[in-house]
Amino acid sequence: MVTCQRCGGDIRGKRYGVSTGRPDGRPRPERAERESPMTGLRSKLLFALLITTVAGCSRPSPGVVPPHATGVQQVAATRASGRQLVALWDSYGGLIGNVRKGLNPPKIAVYSDGLVVASAERRLTLKPGELDNLLGGLRKDLAGQPASPTPKGGPHIYDATTTLLGVRDGRTMRTVAAYALEETRSQNVYPKGLYHARDALAALADRIARKSTPYTAGRVLLIAQPRPGQGGKPWPAGVPEPSAAATGIVTKKLSGAQAKAAIGGIHRDGKRNVWPSFHDHHGHTYVVSWRYLLPSE
Repeated sequence: MVTCQRCGGDIRGKRYGVSTGRPDGRPRPERAERESPMTGLRSKLLFALLITTVAGCSRPSPGVVPPHATGVQQVAATRASGRQLVALWDSYGGLIGNVRKGLNPPKIAVYSDGLVVASAERRLTLKPGELDNLLGGLRKDLAGQPASPTPKGGPHIYDATTTLLGVRDGRTMRTVAAYALEETRSQNVYPKGLYHARDALAALADRIARKSTPYTAGRVLLIAQPRPGQGGKPWPAGVPEPSAAATGIVTKKLSGAQAKAAIGGIHRDGKRNVWPSFHDHHGHTYVVSWRYLLPSE
């Protein structure tokens, strides 16, 4: 909860003029992690990387944004439709410091027409006034912040996550990557504006979790993880196979007929977080999944 210094009330969301979906005004519990197909996808991929890599135990140098930032590649993309990414909330790193770019979608992506997408799974549309208020608040809170601020005081935390916050201001996308922002929340080691911005976007995620519609797209990201020696079905027709020389987790963006083939031929079990197994014509076996791509990907 974000508390007003004068009245002691919860001001999260009100600062930005965006409805949090609670008409009686009573404080709501802080957002808890919810099980979803993409939550399972994040966990599965992190586990896969854990058993195939050795996690680094050093903290990134202050002021440096690690090159594996999962949301960074989102900020410059503008598709032919004219829809622009205008705000972003994401996180990366943690125990596994080398998570590949784009493997997981941003927690929240906001677009210029009011579209808001949470984890490439759920969507809603903000009214023009709501969008303007949200962007105005984010611009104010992120104004003057360095791209990678250094925390003042607080504990030294190793292998923490980095929170990425972004807002478009004119032709540029201002992004701030704050290491251990979540983990050091109680110590207030970062400027208040970063916490305000994070809470406004988190309130939007809470709202989407309560009332939204499924997000779908005509483009998907195919994700294939090698499983040597494991049996599987023949590779689904119409879906491109990994190259014979591919190693590690393989990803490929699909559209058109290939995307439809992946959606129709690879059935995800989000509840049990089970990926189906397939073998390609080279005899290599993979567990395979996919997710919808965002307009800015």
